[in-house]
Amino acid sequence: MLIPGADGPRLFASLDSFLPPVPGHTLAGRGVANHQFLLALMRYGSFEAYHFFLPTPEELRAFRTTYGAQAPGGASISSLPRRQLIERLEDTPYTVFHLANQSDWFQGLCSLRNERAGHPFPVTALIHDISDQANMNAYLAMGLAGPRPYDAIICTSDSGRNVLRACFNDLLAATGQRIQPPLSFPMRLPALPLGIDAAAMAQGDRARGRALARIPIDRTVLLYVGRFSAHDKMDVFPLLQAFSRLRNKPGGESLTLMMAGSRQGTPYVDMIQMWAQALGISDDVALLTDFDEESKPDIYAAADIFISPCDNPQETFGLTVVEAMAAGCPVVVSDYDGYREAVPEQAGIRIPTYSVGISADLSDMAPLSHRRSTHLRLGQGTAIDLRALTDALADLIANPGRRDELGRAAARHAERQYDWANVIPQYEVLWDELSAEAVAYWQEGPSRHNPLRLDYNRVFEHYPTRALRDDEQLVCTPLGQAFVKTGRYPVYPEMAPVLELGHAVVVVREAANPVSFKRLVDVLGAQSVEVARARRTVLWALKHGLLELC
Repeated sequence: MLIPGADGPRLFASLDSFLPPVPGHTLAGRGVANHQFLLALMRYGSFEAYHFFLPTPEELRAFRTTYGAQAPGGASISSLPRRQLIERLEDTPYTVFHLANQSDWFQGLCSLRNERAGHPFPVTALIHDISDQANMNAYLAMGLAGPRPYDAIICTSDSGRNVLRACFNDLLAATGQRIQPPLSFPMRLPALPLGIDAAAMAQGDRARGRALARIPIDRTVLLYVGRFSAHDKMDVFPLLQAFSRLRNKPGGESLTLMMAGSRQGTPYVDMIQMWAQALGISDDVALLTDFDEESKPDIYAAADIFISPCDNPQETFGLTVVEAMAAGCPVVVSDYDGYREAVPEQAGIRIPTYSVGISADLSDMAPLSHRRSTHLRLGQGTAIDLRALTDALADLIANPGRRDELGRAAARHAERQYDWANVIPQYEVLWDELSAEAVAYWQEGPSRHNPLRLDYNRVFEHYPTRALRDDEQLVCTPLGQAFVKTGRYPVYPEMAPVLELGHAVVVVREAANPVSFKRLVDVLGAQSVEVARARRTVLWALKHGLLELC
């Protein structure tokens, strides 16, 4: 047995492309974080090769354009059609398969590995959008089959890890003895953060950042960075309320609230402008929408104080908070979710949040509601202490020395805890531990069969009139004769990965005289075409009238 990392090269693999969000489309922090993660891994990681199995030609092209064929450290990068996955699993000793999201491919990949891989490797995935009701279906699948003790769902915060544990416990309690064998969640749930390029965040230009939003250099700037959306991250109306109160305090005339983010295709920016006008602060609220990612360090540099009053469980980690800390901003955030872990007392100020609980109706209706509607209502179920927020900001506005002290502490904390140069080694330590465990567990015998696998051959076998017999005789048609001469035939683009016209030419030529179905399959087999592919090729020729039954 070839042991990953011991007898061969260290190989990283994934089913995801980690491509950045497409400009002009809805911007999700998940997409930005995943892209930055892969760039950092290729920069700081110790893998010798990276393999990405992608589902479509379009995604393959976009991946190759974005990442090229070689990582900064010299490792090779290969983007491969997803259809080659089983073949590679059978003969390649991967160190780890890492996925961008816990609910997309995790259970299926674990089950496929258990059934078809020739070498042991762990499967890991990051948590994202853990407040989505649909995740419960994915977790149920994980409990039925797939993950092993050397697999892991990596949680970006302890708060997020507690959510997964609660979801797993609820599923165990709900199924009880009704599922045999009972559900099992053997995978590990380590807590590892997302990261940032601390040095890049600290290199912003204050004057350039203020020029982006047309803010005079002598103003005291309070900054919010996030998506402009009523159902994501936070409701910013309380922030506008707090700013309005600050504007009415002595010295408030020198304040500007800078709000930067993506529009998300909603009228939320228009509503912010309406709220600001109603509160009489529209002249002091500077909106910067759909800015370039490269401008982010300058935007943070423009700020004197960073504010993020998160109130929505859709947010788990708080990447913008960590970026602002790395830029040396004193941060004022809600005491909520992963923010509580990201911002220690010496590096920022956390504002109390309150809840009266979430109604059973909301949980019951979530499977039947649009996730945006559910998250809007979830966010409205949390209140931030407006007086405490206003007082904390007022204190920092009046005390530049305190701002500087907190900003320096925040920068030190962000560099130590969240810089990619320090975060990526933590991931590699985990992967090495899991890889060693995979080798130890590999001989444990067959795993639990995946009950969610749809066996198309078995469940649809009654649809056709009958199956072709091996001794069935086929012969070339006049159309087939013309096809053999030219080797040309219109094929759906989607068929290109699974059908080679050259193989069809061989089959049709062989059938110049009546020949058995088995003989045609064997002819392709002699050219190293796998049996299933050869059988499909013969049937395709029959389907399109290049062959006919005698």
